Amino acid sequence: MTDTNNPPQCSKCFSPLQPGQRFCVKCGTPVLEQQAHEMMYDKRPQQMMFAVYGVTLVLIMFSYFLNDGSAEGSFTFDLLFIGVTVTFAILTWKDFKKTILDFSIRWWWPPAILALAVVMAIVVHYLAGYINESGGFSSPPYLYYDTDYPYLYAILSIAVVPGIFEELMFRGVFISQLKKMMNTVSSIWVSAIVFAILHLSPVALIWLLPAGLITGWMRFKTGQLWPGMLFHFAYNFSVVTLAAHLDNHYF
Repeated sequence: MTDTNNPPQCSKCFSPLQPGQRFCVKCGTPVLEQQAHEMMYDKRPQQMMFAVYGVTLVLIMFSYFLNDGSAEGSFTFDLLFIGVTVTFAILTWKDFKKTILDFSIRWWWPPAILALAVVMAIVVHYLAGYINESGGFSSPPYLYYDTDYPYLYAILSIAVVPGIFEELMFRGVFISQLKKMMNTVSSIWVSAIVFAILHLSPVALIWLLPAGLITGWMRFKTGQLWPGMLFHFAYNFSVVTLAAHLDNHYF
């Protein structure tokens, strides 16, 4: 949609261009040339994309190397990540606000999303266990043991916060900038790859990449962020619950 307050201008004579106009009425420059000029010199999407990637990477590296492994450290990282995500969301709000404000969705999407998330979580639970056992890897230490309600805090930190704010960051802010530079399929793949890499777990790439592809596809298929948020939350919730009940974690 054209911004009526700031209409596009001719790149040569700077005269305003109207919707449907094929040539600049003042200098005669074709509109297609105008679009090519704007794509060539508008570096804002690239700058925003690298800013999102760089700041998120620094934040994650901070959590890995400076966090003391306590629940308080995990909550501190969550709050910092929420703050960074909200800041970038405000800066790029106009690029993806329709995906947040639109709640229209077919009735069968939510149950289908929940079913897919649970099935994928079960597969990943046993796959990760097999890989750890076969490779002689030790399971990562579980946080929140030093809290009064470890399972509740695990759900909040592992399911609720990532489900909302990782989707807002990667399928909202990040992918909206990618879409300005490439087609839909490429945007989905690049966002999924970056999403998987930023978790800094080579083994987890096996399931993080498909999860990123699924939520990216949902983002464009429905035109909304909510399906991806629901899938992300349900998947992480199922992973935590399986670890709690089958592996006796968080209790």
